[in-house]
Amino acid sequence: MGLFSRKYHWFLCLLLAGIGSCHNGSQKEEEAAGKQATTGTPVTITTISSDALTEKVELNATATFLQKSYVKANVNGYVQEVNTQPGKYVTSGQTLFIIKTKEAESIGNAVNKLDKGFKFSGVNNIKATTSGYVTLLSHQLGDYVQDGEQLAVISDENSFAFILNLPYELKKYLASNSTVDLTLPDDTKIKGNITAFMPSVDAATQTLNVIIKVPAGTKLP
Repeated sequence: MGLFSRKYHWFLCLLLAGIGSCHNGSQKEEEAAGKQATTGTPVTITTISSDALTEKVELNATATFLQKSYVKANVNGYVQEVNTQPGKYVTSGQTLFIIKTKEAESIGNAVNKLDKGFKFSGVNNIKATTSGYVTLLSHQLGDYVQDGEQLAVISDENSFAFILNLPYELKKYLASNSTVDLTLPDDTKIKGNITAFMPSVDAATQTLNVIIKVPAGTKLP
């Protein structure tokens, strides 16, 4: 009876140990499966829709004046007045400079004293030939200038445009008079029309310069 009890006791202990090891093994497998599930690829379920696909291409363009007007002296003399400054907007016909000839500067009013009806002043008004912004001022008050010497440079307002660097492979998608959307740095949007393609391509970047004109009166930096 005592021997049977000890055998039964050992058998029971072995059975409990086996159950414990099985339980520990299944728990480790569950933990491993849980870790694998959390590190898997996330999947999002959505509905099916049928829409037209659109593709947009965003390119950079630079605002510039295509033409410039050069204000030049028409006599040899001294600058008596300067009525403009760099960055100032001027209109066509506006007097920008007043030049007094060197003869009038040296003779003074001696001629008028001899003959009051002669009305000799020796003063010439130099006017702007176009409207735009003064981008360069070459002379100041009191400077001596010669006939034909440059006094200032005006960017022609009517020549304002955007220059777009277009990859040549995209040229087939554009045509003259095509309308494009221009977005300025302050998120202002304006419409522009493609007016011309430059006849040369940059050899390094394979880009083509495209001229985009904006509505008349649009003043942008």
